[in-house]
Amino acid sequence: EASSTSAAAAHPSVAPSAAFTTAKAQGDKPDAETQPSDPKKEQAKQQEDEAEAQDQQQQDNAKTDEQQPQKQQVTTDGTWKELGIGPLRVLQKTGSLSSPVSATNDDDRNQKGVRLVQRRESTPNGGGTKVIVNFRLWKESNVQSISDKHITVTTIMEDTSTATYLFKFKEAKEACDFRSTLEILMLECQSV
Repeated sequence: EASSTSAAAAHPSVAPSAAFTTAKAQGDKPDAETQPSDPKKEQAKQQEDEAEAQDQQQQDNAKTDEQQPQKQQVTTDGTWKELGIGPLRVLQKTGSLSSPVSATNDDDRNQKGVRLVQRRESTPNGGGTKVIVNFRLWKESNVQSISDKHITVTTIMEDTSTATYLFKFKEAKEACDFRSTLEILMLECQSV
């Protein structure tokens, strides 16, 4: 797992002590934790968790920009729902990445990919457990400052729908640094 020091070295403009929470739009499907469990679902969840662990290991090998817990919210219908608090990572990777619309030439597949991944904290300032945010940034993604401590990120999801996430930071400087970093990275991202 990448340390705060290595993340700060990768992107010195981003403070390693940023804090935020996460939310999700009302009307979305309930979490698996609130639904009754059955053996098939539990087995599928275990396989998903194993896949996430492998994905996490691959992501840790990618160039990362780790930040401390942040509060994040998402909406699709104008209402906000909080998803939780946890560490946020900006993951960068080069290689064969395709757009949701399917890359048709080698240039599209070889461009840099940037993802935002956040896991819910198990304890205050503890490690992340459940993935609550995992999406890709595109050139067409949009980053805006709503206030000095609030940043929204609107992006195209892999099913070609759009989603808006609201990140709340502990300090205004951290929000500003986060926005600046994303704007720089989005210039290097591929188009949808």
